[in-house]
Amino acid sequence: SSVTVPTAITRRSPSSQLSISAVPESSLRYLRLFKPLFSYTWVRRTKKFRKEGVLLGLEQGREQGREQGREQGLGQGLERLRRTLTRLLGQRFGEVPFAVRQQIQAIDSLDELGDLTDRVLEVKSLDELGLGS
Repeated sequence: SSVTVPTAITRRSPSSQLSISAVPESSLRYLRLFKPLFSYTWVRRTKKFRKEGVLLGLEQGREQGREQGREQGLGQGLERLRRTLTRLLGQRFGEVPFAVRQQIQAIDSLDELGDLTDRVLEVKSLDELGLGS
């Protein structure tokens, strides 16, 4: 039967390749006796590493999910605020020109959209908001 010999207990032959013939018979008997123990330890370590890998993967997945959730929430918030601003402008000044709607769609800052929405009732024209047509 074939015995797998760990690198640590093999001796190097002159050609610098691993050689099973360089291992004393007593060591081979030792390996045969304790092979089940080595296998058990190997299986335990493999399971441990696999479990750690799964846990790391789960954590990375959670983090990606959180990040995607934040981005999706920000996108939804921006879109909702754009619709609110456009609706308020329409109620205040009548039909909102296409060019102004495009300017609003191009704004990617919640703060800027919020400031414009807050000022809708204070200004007398779209030009005062900086959204002139």
